[in-house]
Amino acid sequence: MPPNAVNWLNSDNNSDFLNRNILMTINATMSIPSSQQEDKEIYFNQMRTIEFPNNPNGAKPTYLVSIKQPVIFTSSANSKLGKEFLSYLIKPDNLGAYIKGAKGRYFPIMPQLWQDPFWSNTKDPHISVASKQFTEYKTRLFENSINSSYSQINLDKIWAEAMKQILIEGLSSTEVTDIAIERITEIFSQW
Repeated sequence: MPPNAVNWLNSDNNSDFLNRNILMTINATMSIPSSQQEDKEIYFNQMRTIEFPNNPNGAKPTYLVSIKQPVIFTSSANSKLGKEFLSYLIKPDNLGAYIKGAKGRYFPIMPQLWQDPFWSNTKDPHISVASKQFTEYKTRLFENSINSSYSQINLDKIWAEAMKQILIEGLSSTEVTDIAIERITEIFSQW
């Protein structure tokens, strides 16, 4: 792990991967491969999207999914137009074209869109693997979609701080775990 990883911002894992400072990174979107689609050598031969390994018990992993939701504020000047636009956008043909136009950065939530050969083309070493993860394996939402407390945990960087305390400050994993649990318990009690 690069020493500066404890200071990374949201996109720094992408940058460090693309700059070849790290060998691999976990990414919740297809932003890394989609950013390289114009360079066929890199896209097809120098990078791969792979499935997670099986769990220690041999079972396939459960993949985390994030569902993006639009918001139209009732007090906005054009809320009616916003609703009309969203009604247009969420029609399967339109949403399918939009997501494909984003070069597969996101995966469609509508099962009928999965039938498009774009998502299962095994000649694409990235999109077909991501599609398989969402269509053939168990998935679940990120915790912050289920309970708002997790949003505060992420905002407070509890996990990053724990890693920093172990890797940089030399605290024991037991001590850091106790600190993290105490803070998480405090956050949950406020919700």
